[in-house]
Amino acid sequence: MKHAKTSTVAMMTAAVLLAACGSANDETAATTHAQTAEAAATQPAAPVTSTETASPPAQAAPAASPDRLRSPKVTQLTLAANGVPTERATPPADTIKLAGGCVDGRPMSWGFEKGQPRGGDWFYVAFETAEGVAVNQTGTFAVSKLVWDNGTYTPDGLPEGTDLKLPLRLEGSGTVNVTAHRSDRADRLMAGTVTGTVTSAETGASADLSIDFKIKQACLESLN
Repeated sequence: MKHAKTSTVAMMTAAVLLAACGSANDETAATTHAQTAEAAATQPAAPVTSTETASPPAQAAPAASPDRLRSPKVTQLTLAANGVPTERATPPADTIKLAGGCVDGRPMSWGFEKGQPRGGDWFYVAFETAEGVAVNQTGTFAVSKLVWDNGTYTPDGLPEGTDLKLPLRLEGSGTVNVTAHRSDRADRLMAGTVTGTVTSAETGASADLSIDFKIKQACLESLN
């Protein structure tokens, strides 16, 4: 009986020791886990590299001129003159009025103008072909009449105080090279370069002209 009681006490002692050991192991594991988590939290985050390509900034459309026409037909016009000083710079294309026209197989004429001679802001250049131009036709054509108003002047002999100015006109001939020509009624287009020599009847001065143009017009089909 004494032996059985001693065995019981020994078993109870072993159980207590095992429970204490298990608790210590659990506490050690928990402490290790907490230390690992704390170390991971203090490590700097790895940089994130984006694989997306940044889009280029959108380009703003060119600002319209203050005196832009309601529905401009001229989209490009540049004029270069050699031989005489240019008295009037070429205005912005969207402020220039387009005159003239072209009918299938007949001579073509276009005029570009802005302002008034009396106002001192007069600009005018025009040309007319010697031969007919067909619908959608491109190529080089003879220009029988080339006109350029290089500023204005006041005629001599006028009464004092008379406010009258006339265009200082130079006239001549040349060629036009039509590089683009689309007669579609919904999307008309013509572009080209005019070159030639003009002379002033008033001063005798001559100039070589080169005019690049692009317009929302074209030769139209004949109604006949």
